[in-house]
Amino acid sequence: MSYSLFFTLTGLIFSISSSIIIYNIYEVYPINKVTLFLKPNEETIFNRISVSVLPILIWSILEIPLLGHNNLFLIGLILNLVLNCSINYIIHYGNELISETEEKVIPIITIFIANIVGYLINYLTLFIGHFGSIINTIIGVVLLYILFILIKVLKPNIFIFKNQKK
Repeated sequence: MSYSLFFTLTGLIFSISSSIIIYNIYEVYPINKVTLFLKPNEETIFNRISVSVLPILIWSILEIPLLGHNNLFLIGLILNLVLNCSINYIIHYGNELISETEEKVIPIITIFIANIVGYLINYLTLFIGHFGSIINTIIGVVLLYILFILIKVLKPNIFIFKNQKK
């Protein structure tokens, strides 16, 4: 088994477990500044679909020493993030159209499906890549972190960041 496959499978397990913990964080920990950053209690589209973004970004930092030299590392990471959020959106709001109540298991299934598809595409992207500069990867991942933190702190004034509670 190649180390990129090993890191992809380990990252998948890490992201799924971390995402489930983040999704259920208020049942384990009290509401404070850290838990509000991880999972804001506002029901916005962005907060619903981005539950796996932070675990994927954290795992990408751990992957950089071994896989960061791949010229498609950053592309694979961005595809993973976009697919993950898109699948979360499709399943969550598709279920909302079908059923008026959300079962507790639907978000967990969504996390599993979104992460599996995202990491599969990430692995396939790494598989076709070749040796490149690790500096570009580090700069790209740092910029993704900055963007994520800015979006979480300075919520843009567009519909996906507005409260969706009726």
